[in-house]
Amino acid sequence: MALYLQPSAEHVVALLAAARLNLTVVPLDPAYPPHLLRHVLDQADPLCVLVAPEDEDILDAIAPASLPRHLLTLADSPTAGMPQLPTHQGLRPLYTLFTSGSTGTPKASRSPTGPCATY
Repeated sequence: MALYLQPSAEHVVALLAAARLNLTVVPLDPAYPPHLLRHVLDQADPLCVLVAPEDEDILDAIAPASLPRHLLTLADSPTAGMPQLPTHQGLRPLYTLFTSGSTGTPKASRSPTGPCATY
């Protein structure tokens, strides 16, 4: 799952939710040039991308049309009746970061969930 979010409470909540659900996310930094973000999306091949409603048009210029998008907004209060989730085991990386390295071409680096697994 990719995250195309500005630094925000939504970004933090999305990361914590992904950790709780044992998902690996690929954060897409909106400050990066579009051609680098396209490369990251090509390499990561996420199943979907979470995006804030105000950035959906920007994402459309970067991501392939076939990549499902889910708009992310925080609720004013917790939703009642949330299902009980199994305890997180921290078996997958929490996120995969792409760094430019010395070549200027983004390369993947995975970070474990261990520190967040207890939240």
